[in-house]
Amino acid sequence: MVELVPPELHTDFLGKAKLCIALSLAVIVIGLSAIVWRGGLNQGIDFSSGMLIQLHLSQPADLGTVREALETV
Repeated sequence: MVELVPPELHTDFLGKAKLCIALSLAVIVIGLSAIVWRGGLNQGIDFSSGMLIQLHLSQPADLGTVREALETV
């Protein structure tokens, strides 16, 4: 038979409860204060796909001619 927890293992979980609760509250308070410190949550994450090509030309180009040239690609 497979034993996940050996029978001779005796751990006082309730004795460590106050310490664990204090650590959890400290981590929560640190996390919330970091959110406030940074000015809120960053909700500006954008995911995009595809390809972007930027060209800098010496003079304005005809948009229709550029689109026709790119349709063949």
